[in-house]
Formats: sequence, structure tokens, C-alpha cells
Amino acid sequence: MFRSFQGGIRFHSLENEAKKYEIMRIDDAPRLWVSLRQEGIVCRPQVEIGSRVLRYQPIAVPERSYGGVIYSPVSGTVVGVEAAPHPFVGTVDAIVIDNDGKMEEMPCTPEQNAEALQPLDLIEIAQRAAIPGPKQYSRPEYMRLLKMRHNGVQTLVCNVAETAPFSGHMIRVTLEHTDQVLRGLLLLMRAAGARRGVFAVTSGESKTISALRHAVAACPEETQRLLHIAQVADKYPAADRMKEMFAERDLSFGEKPVEAGVTTPFACLSMARAVEEGVPVTEIPITVSGTSAGSRRVVQAPIGTPLSLLLERLGYTGEDRNTLVLGGAMNGIALGDENYTVLRCMGSLLSLVETTDFSRSDDCIHCGRCGSVCPQGLSPSFLCEYVRQENLAEAKLLGLEKCKLCGCCTYICPGRVEITEILKQGKKAIQ
Repeated sequence: MFRSFQGGIRFHSLENEAKKYEIMRIDDAPRLWVSLRQEGIVCRPQVEIGSRVLRYQPIAVPERSYGGVIYSPVSGTVVGVEAAPHPFVGTVDAIVIDNDGKMEEMPCTPEQNAEALQPLDLIEIAQRAAIPGPKQYSRPEYMRLLKMRHNGVQTLVCNVAETAPFSGHMIRVTLEHTDQVLRGLLLLMRAAGARRGVFAVTSGESKTISALRHAVAACPEETQRLLHIAQVADKYPAADRMKEMFAERDLSFGEKPVEAGVTTPFACLSMARAVEEGVPVTEIPITVSGTSAGSRRVVQAPIGTPLSLLLERLGYTGEDRNTLVLGGAMNGIALGDENYTVLRCMGSLLSLVETTDFSRSDDCIHCGRCGSVCPQGLSPSFLCEYVRQENLAEAKLLGLEKCKLCGCCTYICPGRVEITEILKQGKKAIQ
């Protein structure tokens, strides 16, 4: 099975070194700032200053009925609740914990009869375990599972396709925890009501494909029939096109194809651990990479760990850092400094040497290259022009709302026009 999509960009010249090495643990930060806003939902503290906490102990609960509990990522002492920088919303209160280095854990209870768990039971477990969604600062996984059930999703795709520059954490999680990732996908399929599970891997990842095939072959024959390994085109942004690439037509839902659901290897791993071990998400894998001088690795770090510590451990010294980007190199957000901490909805931290001077928005020569790489089949140059003229009605007619802000247009533009940023402003104005 091979799937592709229109447009996109191949980054063969940018080797993802981070995926070559085993995940590196960095869990000895002396002090952590655990933000009370992990995925857009504000939580309120449940611990007192001066109290001792254990790893996996609930320390904050959502202010509303939905959202995920925040658990202590280490054992130690709560020394305060103070305002801390947040990369997405400015400043948010954070619980400050002094790490005692002992990693003493609160007892967790695994599910005794996993096979008997019903879909809503599994969704509740995903909520209780605070499993994050596939994109940074996206909805929690349990909310996405509820939407999948509502939409009648039949195929659940575990996206293992690393097509963005420098990214490597999805490959590493899959290679190092193949069996658990597979079991987690089966659990998420049951929760979403999907009849088929697919591991989507780029065609060049022979080692990952071999590991997955071996894991599937070890399953009972009945389970093997539910799982498939699909090779997808090695071009960015494959992750944004998974729903359409694996959509299925079902007459019970009308003529319109039913889009596939998409999840991540880390969500699968977290689901398996939540059911089999009873543990919630307190640490995440992050790709730390870029073009600055330093090691390119995937690190496993507790939430609340200062980003500066990750950079220092991998050799990104102050004089070598240029631009810090949270998320992908194509559409991540630039950080003004390193005074942020790990959230459970992060994916990549890149230290990039700035090499491009962007031009004015009216320097477009309408060469059409941006349209040739747009995965949505749009005409970014014309959309950019209408947004600049504040003609949002015409921009909507040309499909501005369909734009995924993937960044392909800006990357390919010979005039170095910041097309993606202009379109982002246009989308905000429409909303």
C-alpha cells in the first residue's frame, strides 16, 4: 500500500540525525515549573506550598468539566506557584517543584481486564492519563477520540512519517517501544470505533517498517487482519494529509468519503501504559535539533523542565544559539528567549542559524511556484494579495480557510515573501 498527495516538498538535503540515536533521558532538573495550562485548558492547583509530592500524584485539576489532570513529573517539594512564561499565551501560573532526584512514585493501578473495556471506558482512561494530541497545543487525545466516534471514523492512522526537517521523535518512539505502540493503537482503535489500523511510514524508513512488520506478525491472525503498514510519500507535509490519504467511502455515511482518524506513536504508547501500568503522562519525547552547533537528539524530559537545560545538555551554548523555534522548522513559532519549560503538548525544539532576509509582501512576481507545492491546491500568491488589500471576502472564495499554514509556499518562494505569515494574519482576521 502506497499513498501520496499533491504538492509538498521533499527535504532530502536535511538529514534527520536525531532519529539515528536512542532517546536520551534528561530528568534531573533541580527545579521544575509545571504550567497550569498544558493544552489550552486552565487548571487550578491541588497542592499546598511546602508539601511533598510524588511522581504521578495529581497536582492540578481542570477548572471546567473537560480537560486533563496535571500530575507531578518528579518527587520533591512544592516551593511556590508563580507566573511563568508560556509560549502560546504569554504568561501563566506554574507550580514550582524542587526535584529531590529520588523519583518516588505514587502507586498506580493497571486495568485488570483490558479486553472487557468498552470504548467509553477507554476514552475515560485516555482523559485520566492526560494523553496529548498530535500537534503542539492541540486538543487532548480523549476529545479527539470522541470526535472520531461522532464522525464514524473507520480507519485510525498512526503517523510515523517524519517528513519535516530535523524531526525524529516519532521514529524513535516507534523503534524503541514497537510492541507497546502496536497494543496502544489497538486500544485507540477500539475507543474510536475504527475497524482498521494503519501505521503510515515513509518509504525510506526500512528499519522502522521491518520492526513494525515483525511486531504485527507476532500478533494473533485475527489481530493481523486489522492492522496494515502503509508507505507514504517522503515529502512534507504528509502528516497534514493523512486524513484525506486514508479516507474511505461508506454508503452508510453518504457519498462523501469518511476521513481517517490520525494519532501518534507517543499517544499509542501512552494509551498502552495507561491501561497496562495505570500511569499518566508526566514526560514527553522532544526532538532537540537545528543548524546551530550542538548534538541532534530526541530527549525524554518531564513536563516543567526548563528548555535551557535541554539546550545546554546537548551543547547549544549561548553564543551558538540564533533563533529558537518551538515546533517544526516550517511552521513552528519563534521564541524570544529560552525562558520556557516543557509542556506535554510539545514536539520539537530547534536552534536555527538565521540565513534568510525576508522581503516585502508586494515583491511577489507571481511565478506560481507556491501554488505548485501547496498541498491544498490553493494559489497562495493571490490569497496573499487579497489579504494585503484587506479583501477578505475574495480570499475566502479562493479558499483561505482551507490553508493549513504548512509553510511550503514561504519555503519555495524565490522572492522570500513571508506568505505563510500573511495568510496566518488573514485567517485570524476572518475568525
